[in-house]
Formats: sequence, structure tokens, C-alpha cells
Amino acid sequence: RRRMIQWGAVGAIAIAFVLLGAGMITSYVRNRAYVADMAAKSADIAKQVAALPAQGSTVQLLPVLDALRTLPGGYDDRDKGAPLLNRFGLYQGDKLGEAARIAYRKVLQDTLLPRLQQRMEDQLRRSAANSPEYLYEVLRVYLMLGDASHFDAESVAAWAALDDARNLKDASDDQKLALAAHELALMENFRDGQAMPALDSQLISDTRLTLARMPLEQRVYNRLKRQLMREKLPEFSPASAGGRDAANVFVRKSGEPITRGVNGMFSPAGYAKFLEMSNEAVATSRRTLGARAAEATQPAPRQVRRRAAA
Repeated sequence: RRRMIQWGAVGAIAIAFVLLGAGMITSYVRNRAYVADMAAKSADIAKQVAALPAQGSTVQLLPVLDALRTLPGGYDDRDKGAPLLNRFGLYQGDKLGEAARIAYRKVLQDTLLPRLQQRMEDQLRRSAANSPEYLYEVLRVYLMLGDASHFDAESVAAWAALDDARNLKDASDDQKLALAAHELALMENFRDGQAMPALDSQLISDTRLTLARMPLEQRVYNRLKRQLMREKLPEFSPASAGGRDAANVFVRKSGEPITRGVNGMFSPAGYAKFLEMSNEAVATSRRTLGARAAEATQPAPRQVRRRAAA
């Protein structure tokens, strides 16, 4: 029995060595193929990057950005682990994957960012063609590109997606979705410490002077009103609040039946939300418009609240 146990142990060890050897051979073959595949794809992408025009539509960038993003082990695979059989032997996936992610972010910085910044600056220069509310939003997100302390990745990416929808009429829905994903990845660069680009200070000053013609309390009120509309607050029902005899006592100026609900932003809950948001909105507007414009209008949260109650 002891001899059988010994032979069994020897056999198990032999099998383990055979399996380990097979795993290392498989890993070697797979890793060799992986390295060769990465080298071929990287060389092809490098040629595409070199052929990109210095200016042009962001849609032209999609083939290159998509290829970089989907490199094996790259940005799209950043949260995935490598197959077990690939990790035996001289596994190079971690190093190559990190290099792929760095390359993707570098190309985003060198190609997508200048185009995105140029689109913002073009919108600011066409101030006469844009509403003051839209011009203000463009300036707000443009300033974020140069201010790490107030940078909001989601706000800038949301503006970029909105601008794509407005101006890329020939782009498909899939292309716009892909662009939105790349734009959000670009914003993550800044959140991870990437240096902010230099902004056009003269353009900022000119835009602020244009926007200063509208009273700040009016602009803040309009912005808060849009935000509250997106909150989808429950409708206020005059009939429910006034009881069953409300229809006999109250009449709506519009002629609508008293049983029809009123948008929730005009309810007590909506007004409370408005007050909650007003201080921050005024501070953001003053920061966006700069000290000179703020001094020219001198609005206060109290004026904004008075405008809301009017």
C-alpha cells in the first residue's frame, strides 16, 4: 500500500509537471501571437494618425480613435483580466495594455481636444447668431477647460454631445455615440491630472461684454428654470389642494380646467428647490462672467428670488 501511495504521488507530480509545461507552452504561443498582433495593429494605427488632417470634423477621427480604444488589453479592456493560460511564462499583456491606454489618451489629447476647443471658440465668435442663454453655457464649459478647480467632466462632455447633435447632421447615431464615448474619455484625462489647454483670453473678454447686456438675475433665473424643468417635479394640482369645491371658487387665467396639473417647478416644492439652487447658480454666473461684469450688474440671490416670485 505504501508503494502504491508513493507511485501515486510520483504520478500526480508528473502529471502536474506535464500540465504546467503544456500551460507554459500554450502561454508562450498565445503571448507571442498577442505581441505580434499588437505590433501589427500599432503600426497600422500609427500610419492612420500620421495621415490625419490638422483640422476637420471630429467624425474623421473615429476610425483611429476606435482602433486605439479597442486594442487588446487597452482602454476598453482596462477592467478585464487576461485569460489564465495567457498569464503563464513571459506575459507581456500588462505592459502592452498600459502602453495602449497611454497611446489612446495621447491621441485624444493631440487630435480630439484641439477640435473640441475650436468648436467652442467658433460658437463664442458667432455670438450674434446664438441666444444669450446658449452663449453663456458655451462660455461656462469653455472656461472649465482652463480651470482645474472648477472642471466638471460630465458638463463638458454633455455640451460636446449636444453640439454633436446640433452640428453633425451627416453623422449616424452610432457615430455620435462613439464620439460621445471618446469625448468622455478625453475629459477623464483632465480629471487624472492632464494639463489644461491655454484659452483665448481676448475671446473670453469679448464674450463676457456681450453677455453683460442681459441682467444677471434674468440669466440665472432662465438657467434655473431649465434645470428645474429637467428635475421632473410632481405636478401641482389646484383641485386637489383646494378640495372638492375648488372648481367653484377658483378659475385659471388661461382658461384651462382647474383639475389640470401645473408644472411642478411652480409648486411650493419647486420654489423651495429654486431657493436651494439659487446661491450656487449666482456664484457660478459671477465666476463665468468675471469680476468686471459682476460689478456692472451687482445681482444678488435676493434679486433672483424676487424674479422667480414675480
